[in-house]
Amino acid sequence: RTVSMSSMNESLLQSNHVEIVNVEDQAMAHAPAAAEELQHFAAAQNLNRNESMESRKSIQQNIFSIYGRLERLDVDPINQPYYVDTHRKIERGYNLNGQIVFTSKVFYRWILTVLIGMAIAIIARAVQVSIQVLVDQRNDQVEMYVRQGSTMLQAFVFFAVWNSCFALVGGLLTITLEPATAADGIAEIKAFMNGTHVKHFLKLRTILVKIVGTILAASSGLASGSEGPLIHIGAGIASGMTRGDKVQSLCFEFSPAILGRFHNDRDRRDFISAGAGAGMAAAFGAPIGGVLFVLEETSNAWHPQLIWNMFTAALVATVSLAFIKADLNSGDVSLAGLLSFGTTNSVQRLRDGGILADSSVEAPIYWWEIIMFVVVGILGGIVGGVFNRAVSLLSLVRPRNNLLRAFEVFAISLITSASIFYLVVLNPVCRDNGLWTCRDGGSWGDWCSGPLDLDTCKGPTSSCANASAWMCQGGSSAGRSCRDSDCEQLGGKCVPLQIPAINRGMQMGCDVGQYNELATLLFGHHELSISRMMTQAWPFSPYSIASMLKAAAVTFVLMLITFGAH
Repeated sequence: RTVSMSSMNESLLQSNHVEIVNVEDQAMAHAPAAAEELQHFAAAQNLNRNESMESRKSIQQNIFSIYGRLERLDVDPINQPYYVDTHRKIERGYNLNGQIVFTSKVFYRWILTVLIGMAIAIIARAVQVSIQVLVDQRNDQVEMYVRQGSTMLQAFVFFAVWNSCFALVGGLLTITLEPATAADGIAEIKAFMNGTHVKHFLKLRTILVKIVGTILAASSGLASGSEGPLIHIGAGIASGMTRGDKVQSLCFEFSPAILGRFHNDRDRRDFISAGAGAGMAAAFGAPIGGVLFVLEETSNAWHPQLIWNMFTAALVATVSLAFIKADLNSGDVSLAGLLSFGTTNSVQRLRDGGILADSSVEAPIYWWEIIMFVVVGILGGIVGGVFNRAVSLLSLVRPRNNLLRAFEVFAISLITSASIFYLVVLNPVCRDNGLWTCRDGGSWGDWCSGPLDLDTCKGPTSSCANASAWMCQGGSSAGRSCRDSDCEQLGGKCVPLQIPAINRGMQMGCDVGQYNELATLLFGHHELSISRMMTQAWPFSPYSIASMLKAAAVTFVLMLITFGAH
């Protein structure tokens, strides 16, 4: 059995040796082809490796470019025991019975909060006055062309050139100097409040360009206002005051040591929240509304100290702006905010002027009006959804080149000027200005409530005329105020005095004592037009339903093409 097994193993070894030799012979025969295939495979692997490395590099560059602009803020509190113990500082502040009740950092936080509110109020008023002056200058020139008998083409050329120059300068400031000032800035504030640091968005230069650009845009007739940008401006003021920006253009550095206590992302975020809320409050005269705006729309961090700081900043901004505006309202401080939904004049002035049926004085609300409120809410939601969707679609075709962006702003300004100007010219709707005074008799110039007022105006020939004052035209007393027949005795004529455009509206081809509804809605101050809608009800409504619908349709379309343009 052993011999047979050994012989069998020898035969198997011989057969395996033969097979191995045959395999080796075949491998040697095919070696050149295999080596060539191996070289091709290695080359392909190297090529794929190089391509993958290049793709990785490009992806990394894109990621770095994105996160270089959008950096994460360090706002999370560190509760690690070792860190807390090593960074613990001796509390210094104001003592009461041996206990610290008010630390110095808390004290300076409140001081900065008040200063932020006051600064926002001053800047808001400066922006409002600048816009009013520029718009009044433009409208006065346009009406002068119309009164002097010039053609409407000449008036339109001046109107379009004025608007285009202001819009183009504002657009170039944004495109060339600081692109971060584009739009209203609310989206960027939301990103910042949720922990994303957007570079250059809250720099001092950005805020200065934002202020100038807001004035130019609102003065150019574009379908834009100053309320939204004020939120960005307020946030920037708060950021600059707490960070201590270097004012390089003024050749000095402003960075007090006390501000070093707030040089961290968490405190800065809280102050920016207060600044944004104060900007909202200054725009609409609503301190609680400013706090709720930040709560609902921007910040996701919420604690009691922040609530009190925000409310204080918003309240200080509102009250400060009300006192600053009191010089134009006979000392009345009830008209807070750039856009006030209350009366445009004080109640006492309305009563003195004979406007006793103003809805701001007597405005009952009936139960059936609730149905109208529901309808208005539904329509507002539908219109808002359509607007947002349309803006998203238009953003896909906006130009990316700076030169094309500047041309886009210029073209939008021309389209806006042509649309509103010829809508006013082709659809003139004149309405009495609502200010009445007595004519003739012993009560000449006294306020009266309308043509049916038979008690105020004394005398058989006296009547209640549609005018606010009377001026002598011609004769030796030309240009002076007149009463009764004193002007006629000196060779002149006592004529009604035209109401200034800032108070009651633009005449724009209407008779003395009247204003053009569409011109007042589209040419004048947007805040004043909206306030007048809110403060006078039928039969004393300042605008007809047809005029308001036309103005709303045109403004909606112009807002679509304007929103998102640089």
